[in-house]
Amino acid sequence: MCEQLKVLELNVQIRNRLLFQALKTLNEVKRDIMLMSFRLGMKDAEIADKLGFKHRNINRVKLSTHEKIRIFLAENEHKPSFFVVLRYSVGCHSPPLVLHF
Repeated sequence: MCEQLKVLELNVQIRNRLLFQALKTLNEVKRDIMLMSFRLGMKDAEIADKLGFKHRNINRVKLSTHEKIRIFLAENEHKPSFFVVLRYSVGCHSPPLVLHF
């Protein structure tokens, strides 16, 4: 069963319960940035324009948020890397995602 998060008026499905819990611990802006980047495939400049931020701030938020999610997953004894979790857990019927970390 998939859990759903909303970003840009779209429901994004998350298959992995632990990843869903990690994303729910983030504030809305950080969660939206991660979902826009890795689920919707938006570039940092597009996200910055949509949210009214500077381009460099989006990358900074992505890097720090990635670390927070990695720590959450590690603390909850999740063995696969963050790459594997996002690649196979975001979107029940979506193709794998390519992350740029």
